[in-house]
Amino acid sequence: MLTSVRRLSLVASVAVLLQMGQAQAQSVADLNAFTGDQAGAVALAVQVVQANPESAAAAVAEVLAKFPDAAVALTTQLVTAFPESAVQVARIVAQQAPAQAAQVAGAAAAVAPEQAADIAVGVAQDNPDAAVQIVAAVAEASDTEVAAIAPSVAEAIGVDETELAEAAEAEQVDEADAIDDSDDSELASG
Repeated sequence: MLTSVRRLSLVASVAVLLQMGQAQAQSVADLNAFTGDQAGAVALAVQVVQANPESAAAAVAEVLAKFPDAAVALTTQLVTAFPESAVQVARIVAQQAPAQAAQVAGAAAAVAPEQAADIAVGVAQDNPDAAVQIVAAVAEASDTEVAAIAPSVAEAIGVDETELAEAAEAEQVDEADAIDDSDDSELASG
């Protein structure tokens, strides 16, 4: 048990752990003991967070420790359950799955498109190296123009607004081309 608590304390923010009482710890322990599939773990995590919002980071850590590819599904379900906390949810998940930061931001924006710019800013502040991909993913998922999202992100992370917008638009084009290419290759092989 001590090792799992140590692991949690490394992954979850210290502030969240300090706020957690015994009841929250027990709930996260339920997740720790969970042996089912990814969908079940995600559903249980939502229940844990609904019962104890302060345990969100610890619950996310437990799910991602068991299912590293669950970041997008976890984001979608948590934002659906807590739409008013979309930015916070996206940041918590992306902090623990930084390689999937853009996908996480996009998943949150797809559920809460009216918060798209705020989601992009929050996740980009934690993952500035992925800012281009984050802006592109959020704009795409929320059906919002890149130009509506890039300025606030650029200001938040201290980069040139025009360069960020152009790079994000190019990223969207590259993504679209990649999809078109795969369609073409399927036609050619057929």
